[in-house]
Amino acid sequence: MQTNLTLDASWTINETIAQFPESITLFNAFGIDTCCGGDETIEAAARNSETELDALLGRLREFMEQWPEAR
Repeated sequence: MQTNLTLDASWTINETIAQFPESITLFNAFGIDTCCGGDETIEAAARNSETELDALLGRLREFMEQWPEAR
């Protein structure tokens, strides 16, 4: 199912969590700071945690597909 929201690397961690509160577990699994680093973009957070951006975005998009409010 397609989402109505278009997630991209310019979203901040806080914006993503506000739309999808459950995404905090995914960020934590990637070692991304969801507290003090929440104002970073997904791109910056991936870089700072040495996470491949495309892998993170792919997992986030898969994650978003699971939640009815994203549809």
